[in-house]
Amino acid sequence: MTTIGHRLGQVRAELKLSQTIMAQQLGIAQSTLSLLEKGQSGLNSELLAGLLEHYHISADWMITGEGPQYIKASDRDTGIPMVKVDARAGYLDHEGSTAYLETLERYRLPNFEGAKGYRIFGVEGDSMIPTFFPGDNVVCQPLDQWKSIHEDTLAVVVSVDEIVIKRVSYFDSADGAIILRSDNPSYKPQMLELHEVREIWSVSARITTTLDHAVLLTNQKVGKLESDLGEVREQLTELRRLIKMLRFDHMDDEHGGVVKADETSE
Repeated sequence: MTTIGHRLGQVRAELKLSQTIMAQQLGIAQSTLSLLEKGQSGLNSELLAGLLEHYHISADWMITGEGPQYIKASDRDTGIPMVKVDARAGYLDHEGSTAYLETLERYRLPNFEGAKGYRIFGVEGDSMIPTFFPGDNVVCQPLDQWKSIHEDTLAVVVSVDEIVIKRVSYFDSADGAIILRSDNPSYKPQMLELHEVREIWSVSARITTTLDHAVLLTNQKVGKLESDLGEVREQLTELRRLIKMLRFDHMDDEHGGVVKADETSE
């Protein structure tokens, strides 16, 4: 069975590339590529992504030697890449590079067939409850023209330090600032200077597993309201009974204990 190094050398030979040229295309040193082919160094996700990006080489084939060597054009660039919560740090470190995006899982979604440039971001924390819940995912389209941002836009903002999902409260390119607010009133607004912002994405859709939970909460509230109304009805019935008894007692006092039938009929 061939090794990863042997398969890497095989690809280079088939493409008729020198180590120097291939190393330049992959963004590594020629000495590193030489070590890889000799099996004295291992492949990382960046190199696998580079092999896919430049030469359409299957990562599965490169690692295991099984399956097709090349990925068909029809199988490439399909679906929307997902930046999960635990992948945020990597996304920031690599500044959303094409090579890094190739390492992310992709998903095909109804109504988003053929969508270009979209991203899926995982939701973390409770700052956007009740709009978004922890564990939700939001489907976003890029806002290349920041001038189109308006107040109340639901956005994913990628800064140099973090990725946040918020609602735009204020944006002014002249002031060089954007103010973001949470839908959860427990959180204070957040201001960022625009030079700190790398990307802004507009939220187009939400993928959630909390729908049943929301319906359950609504049903519980309705059930509680119906129960409260039932108690109020019982209290009103009891109040009418007491008023009727007091009326009888008052009439007894006026007639010396004798009450005529027609006086008590209602």
